Amino acid sequence: MVVPGIAPEEIELTVVGRTLQVKADATPEAPSADVRKHVREYAVSRVARRIEFPLPVDADAVTAHGANGILTIRVPKTAAAQPKKISISTAPQIVAE
Repeated sequence: MVVPGIAPEEIELTVVGRTLQVKADATPEAPSADVRKHVREYAVSRVARRIEFPLPVDADAVTAHGANGILTIRVPKTAAAQPKKISISTAPQIVAE
């Protein structure tokens, strides 16, 4: 997710059931008194995303990393939602007498 100008500390992530919610408000940079500018432009932005996954997620294993305006979130499935390999046993053949 792209979050330019928003520090990782300002981002709120929550997982409710199968839904991941991302909320953040960018705080504008305070102008310094010793710098004289002719033009000032402040881009105050708000980020709000809600992502619903088709399978149950493991809320305790969700991880997030933010750097250089990019937020990377990893949301693993629960163990019950993971594919499970089933082995096939060979049953003894029944012989009719």
